[in-house]
Amino acid sequence: MNALLRRHPLGFYEIAEKPSREELRNYYALKYYQTNQGNYRAQYDQEELDYFNSRIARYARVVEKIRGTSPGLMLDVGCGEGFAMQYFLAKNWKVEGLDFSAAGVQKMNPSCLPYLETGDVFDLLSTRVQNGRRYDAVFLSNVLEHVLEPVELMAQLRDLLSTDGVLIVTVPNDFSDLQNFCLERGHIDREFWIATPDHLSYFDADSLRAVGISAGYFCRNVLGEFPIDWFLLHPNANYVMNRENGPGANRARIQLDNLLARKPIDDVIAYYEAMAKVGMGRQVVAFFTRGQI
Repeated sequence: MNALLRRHPLGFYEIAEKPSREELRNYYALKYYQTNQGNYRAQYDQEELDYFNSRIARYARVVEKIRGTSPGLMLDVGCGEGFAMQYFLAKNWKVEGLDFSAAGVQKMNPSCLPYLETGDVFDLLSTRVQNGRRYDAVFLSNVLEHVLEPVELMAQLRDLLSTDGVLIVTVPNDFSDLQNFCLERGHIDREFWIATPDHLSYFDADSLRAVGISAGYFCRNVLGEFPIDWFLLHPNANYVMNRENGPGANRARIQLDNLLARKPIDDVIAYYEAMAKVGMGRQVVAFFTRGQI
């Protein structure tokens, strides 16, 4: 175990010495998107855009199956480049987005700027809770691993959900069986997924589910995402030991996921449900509700 980390009682790992809230605010507001640290690329081609949209489509379909109702109001917390806002907006949802910076949305989905509010995301969330604001879907994509107190954030978001609302949380799948196997067999020489100060906490499907239950939710579903870490088993595709393999591995991931997306969406969801059950997938996606709706 890396000396920087400690095990939380709920099963996830967190860094032992966390930055201050002010340090974290400055990092994301002043550096993250402006220095391209938040983007894989300065721009995306159509194949990449299809990949983003097919993933969001799966999330929206699970939300639809859980709620069984028509579109409502969606809040995207830490909306980044605004792809989820854009997708839900096109599906006749009303949308709101929160982020420390407008740079990502401005760059990739400027049409969503009217629905974006910037500032300290945690203050903006607190204001909404105090005002009794309620949402039918709250989207938290690759945010939980960045925050100082992930359990507290999950508990706060529960107060923003409508009676039949759904919280969608995506996080990297870290300290997985596959990653540990790669270390044991010498396919990689380090715990490459530990990335401070960006990632303060490290989850898998079980610990993410445990965090949600601890915060008062019912966990309705968990999906894996494409297991790009599989490529670490092949020396000519290993992007950790040879960074030049990274673009090719990422492109293969995109093409394979887009190929799967040609199949009926419920079948693809079932495939990624199975991935989560066996601990595979570079990310995990959990769907939570306030009660057993």
